[in-house]
Amino acid sequence: MKTPSLKLMVGFFMLAAVVFTSCKKDNPTPQDPIVGSWIGKYGVGNADMTLLYSFNIKGDGTWQVRKADKTPIGSGTWKLEGGTFYGVYTYDLGDTYNVAAKYDEVAHTMTGSWGEGETGTGDGEFYLNKE
Repeated sequence: MKTPSLKLMVGFFMLAAVVFTSCKKDNPTPQDPIVGSWIGKYGVGNADMTLLYSFNIKGDGTWQVRKADKTPIGSGTWKLEGGTFYGVYTYDLGDTYNVAAKYDEVAHTMTGSWGEGETGTGDGEFYLNKE
């Protein structure tokens, strides 16, 4: 019975090293916890918050306002500064609104107010929960 040559054994170990190191998985960059689907209610003026509010927040600084079936009906931009979420969106039919909300990363909630136009305030309040 022949014993394997030293060259053959070295070659085997080199091949094994290449295979094991080339299969290393990259750790993906963690997604911002605010990114994703949000649903809640809003109210007009001092009225109770009973109207559907649904958004899809994207990691590229854009977001979509959606109908109950999650079909997009508008879009805009958002930013997060010091625990406050700011966003502006325009419905497909042309009306523009803005929001400012306290973002709770632990509870996955937002509560705030909305206004007409890019800077209007005080038109109502809303809350959102991450789905």
